[in-house]
Amino acid sequence: VFILITQDMIKDAVYELYKKAAIVLGNDVKKALEDALKVEDNELARLNIEAILKNIKLAEEKQIPMCQDTGLPVIFVKLGNVEVENLREGIEKATKEIPIRPNIVDPITRENTNINVGDYIPPIDIELIDEDYLEITILPKGFGSENNNAMKMALPAEGIEGIKDFVVESVLKAKGKPCPPTVIGVGIGGTSDLCLKLGKKALLGEVGKR
Repeated sequence: VFILITQDMIKDAVYELYKKAAIVLGNDVKKALEDALKVEDNELARLNIEAILKNIKLAEEKQIPMCQDTGLPVIFVKLGNVEVENLREGIEKATKEIPIRPNIVDPITRENTNINVGDYIPPIDIELIDEDYLEITILPKGFGSENNNAMKMALPAEGIEGIKDFVVESVLKAKGKPCPPTVIGVGIGGTSDLCLKLGKKALLGEVGKR
């Protein structure tokens, strides 16, 4: 027997998740920034970290997105023994009401949908579980970070050192385009598409913990 989770329930849940993710930064990230400020001795770097911390506080106080470039929602779903209706309506509602900048355009015509929903957007990763519940996780991404994704099919002889070198090279090549300070998600193994997905899933962990 399946439990039905209605369209309205899904829409409201996705909306609230997206809103919280765009406005409220996790305590682990805040602490990482505060710790960085304590040890940073470069004046320009300190100025930037202080501005980021002030921006985080203002976003929560005014209930507005902390960054205007979070219009790429990546959705991870753990799907149990339930029936689920459309996940996309919550993204459309969040884009209009929070609001989130409508970033999504057609890859060929460049036409903007104005609702951050389109072909294959939002990307939804579904993991089937043998439980009677549904779990939804939303990772709002900016296109500065998405445009600087990198993937390499390494030679077996490169080993662990080759992986480390590639991560460092990719970060140096990206420079300031992903809006530093950055959190790096690394996926290793599988096919090329799976590897990139693992890199995104790595970003869901707590900063500072393996």
